[in-house]
Amino acid sequence: MPLWAGLDVGVRICRLQALNGKVRVMLSARLRFVVLVVVGLVAVSCSSDGATDTEPDTPDVATASDQESLPKTQAPAEEPADEPADATAPVGDIAITMSIGDETWEFPAALCAYRNAPAGEAGSEWNVSHVNNGLQVYIADDEFGTLVSVADIENGGNPTVSWEAIGDAVEITVNSNDVTASGTFTDGVNGGTAQGTLTATCSDWFDAT
Repeated sequence: MPLWAGLDVGVRICRLQALNGKVRVMLSARLRFVVLVVVGLVAVSCSSDGATDTEPDTPDVATASDQESLPKTQAPAEEPADEPADATAPVGDIAITMSIGDETWEFPAALCAYRNAPAGEAGSEWNVSHVNNGLQVYIADDEFGTLVSVADIENGGNPTVSWEAIGDAVEITVNSNDVTASGTFTDGVNGGTAQGTLTATCSDWFDAT
């Protein structure tokens, strides 16, 4: 073999040995990198597993014996229900009383209104009325004249009671909140006439002007 051929072979062997060393160094470095990466992933996995496995603290639950030892609160005592009012109890003072012949009607309130001027004064127009048990009492002094009446308004065209005194047949007096009347009343149901009186007390007058 020529000398230069042997040298060439030696050089190639040296180059192969150097190349193998570099490969080994590269493989070793890459292996270390892979190992570090794997270790890092394992650490992350372990930390996440630890966070997942952590369970929240459960609140203490009182046992039956504990509950029995707790103080018991009493429910408030029920107040007795109000008893219904006695249907026969008086409803208050009588505001209007009307008597004709041997009959008398009473009304517990009086609705009093006027316009233009207070009742009893010159130029005043006023009326007093109330409805009780289907009967209406009505006293008026207005542009149509004077009128005092009591009538059954529940039975429409077939009233059981219908008395009235109109114009000169009745005299009406107003003294502040007190109204009185007396005169001759005509019976609209059975015919005929009878003497009658009325007294009324207004708690207040409503200005309807």
